[in-house]
Amino acid sequence: MRLKRLLASSLLALFLVAAVAWPGAAADTELVVKLKDGLEILVEIPVDPEAIESFHVGSTQFVAQEAGGALIARVGDEEIPAKAFYDSLVELAGRDVLMQLMAEAALRDAARARNVTVTEEDVVAELESIKSQLGPAFDQILIQYNMTEADLLHNIELSLLAVEIANAGREITDAEVEEYYNANIDVFSIPESVRASHILVETEEEVQAVLDALEEGQSFADLAMRYSIDTGSAVRGGDLGYFYRGDMVQEFEDVAFALEVGETSGAVKTDYGYHVIALTDRIPRKVYSLEEVREDVITMMRQQRTPEFGQLVSELLRTTPVTIYDERFQDLSNSLQP
Repeated sequence: MRLKRLLASSLLALFLVAAVAWPGAAADTELVVKLKDGLEILVEIPVDPEAIESFHVGSTQFVAQEAGGALIARVGDEEIPAKAFYDSLVELAGRDVLMQLMAEAALRDAARARNVTVTEEDVVAELESIKSQLGPAFDQILIQYNMTEADLLHNIELSLLAVEIANAGREITDAEVEEYYNANIDVFSIPESVRASHILVETEEEVQAVLDALEEGQSFADLAMRYSIDTGSAVRGGDLGYFYRGDMVQEFEDVAFALEVGETSGAVKTDYGYHVIALTDRIPRKVYSLEEVREDVITMMRQQRTPEFGQLVSELLRTTPVTIYDERFQDLSNSLQP
């Protein structure tokens, strides 16, 4: 994303240059430079004199004027002309960058036509929500996708704008909210969870020995630390923490959720070996009321009413007048026709 931003800036500079040095422009403008030693240098500038608003003299560290063409770099005795550089940029990424710029322009044009906006507060709030959900992984994901936080903020703004455009003029009634809530009740609830400890051993003989020791009154935690081959939980006395259905293998899960708090199972065989499970806590399923999650329901409904981002942009570009002035990209106009 950052690369595309840089390319977009470079191409914008190219288009500005092209707008000034249009084909057939007069080339009779001259700049006379008088040096301190009295020497005068005459430089021809291929620009219509009436088109010049202002000019400045830049250091040759940044601009070299040789053989009538600007240089962007020099490697040894080899020169890299600015024209070759910008032509390569256009060839490499011009179409993609132009489409990206036009897509964003179509979104903003549609938003203006529908009188919808996205506030900076909305964008920042969404970013903070993403950070909260991802936690420490947030920075790694930015690196993975070669994005900066500013890039992400920009994308969030466009995504929120797409939602506003798709929902402009479309009211959501209380009846629709209630219907959606009832149809998706699982989404607005926290499923039952349990907390359990276990002792894992390899053989039937070992698990029977553990059961016998428990029968004799020995501590479950002590036996877990002494015998369990699940070293991660053994150091905590066998504690696995809280988990939901689907987090554990089926055989283990079926027994754990069937136990009463304070109850210990018999031998449970899985692909990992033989377990003895002790249930230490249970949190019942919690269903949020409609009033508690009303805003979340509306947000989800609006998002579901919004077409996929690329689809929305394509539709906007097909229905918005688009004029492409650069002949190298004229064929893009045909691809945008309905």
